[in-house]
Amino acid sequence: MKNENYILYFILLIGFSFSAKAQDLNIIHSIPSPVGLSLDIAFDGQDLWIGNGYEDSLLYKVSRVDGTVLKTIIVDPLLTPAGLTFANGYLFVTDTGPSLIHKIDTTDGTIIQTYFPPFDMDGYPSGLTWDGSSFWLINANAAVLYQLDTDFEVIQTIPGILGSFGSGLAFVNESLWYTENITDQLFALDTVDFDIEQTFDITQGIYPNGLAFDGQYLWLALANANDFDVDSIYQIDLGLPPPVSVDDQKQVVDLNVFPNPVDEVLYFDLEFESPHHSYELIVYNNLGKQIRSQKIENKITSVDVKNLSPGTYIFTLKTNNKTIQAGQFVVF
Repeated sequence: MKNENYILYFILLIGFSFSAKAQDLNIIHSIPSPVGLSLDIAFDGQDLWIGNGYEDSLLYKVSRVDGTVLKTIIVDPLLTPAGLTFANGYLFVTDTGPSLIHKIDTTDGTIIQTYFPPFDMDGYPSGLTWDGSSFWLINANAAVLYQLDTDFEVIQTIPGILGSFGSGLAFVNESLWYTENITDQLFALDTVDFDIEQTFDITQGIYPNGLAFDGQYLWLALANANDFDVDSIYQIDLGLPPPVSVDDQKQVVDLNVFPNPVDEVLYFDLEFESPHHSYELIVYNNLGKQIRSQKIENKITSVDVKNLSPGTYIFTLKTNNKTIQAGQFVVF
């Protein structure tokens, strides 16, 4: 399978030049995949989801601790899952049979809605990821990257940067990470100028496919051999700080956040150190992206969260550019 791509590989080596020097992966843990072709991985806020690229229609929910299969759902029997990502409480899956994108309810596998990608049925929609406001999609056959809105209409098209066969895709702190299936490499891509920021040579296996980001660690699916054996999924430390947890924070100021979970309005009840003291409240989504900032100048401050998608959010309190407290809240 892999020998057939050698000629294409050498042509691409001549045609493509990457500015970032290849690095080694900092792998800290691995788990078995339940499938032999994990074309992409998604993180739902707690666990990983994996599609079976060989057996149609099967999607698996697995533990990040040991790879235990926690749930299996069967969607449309003709579905061949490839790219996976979670957005606004639903799993979005690309279909490589006909080129389609499905919005799936993971409670029972129901397809809520189906979308057409911005290319014809002969395309290969592989990697898919969500950046908090838009989708990113790879057409592996054409080596084209797309940024898409929530209706999967094109925001921008970026051709000619993904090498021969881009596969997995993940959004990490304003950068896109993607796997290159033939050359066994992992790349981090700047989403402003679309320059390659980092390059990693993968030696632990072959056919790097699935990628997911859990807020701190990157997860990468690799085949163990050139056959149909199950993949391994590797946990990669990118050197990012651990996500903030309420339990880990020393209570620097007397703060009460309620109601939590919340659906419409969140209140911050804060005891000020002095009448003229003020704080800055900063809110981040589970991708680590800042989505809101406002001043807290009164004892009780209300924050409208009606427009936030369901999920867990991190907040920090700053004064004089110094973070003095952090915590989290859940929108349902």
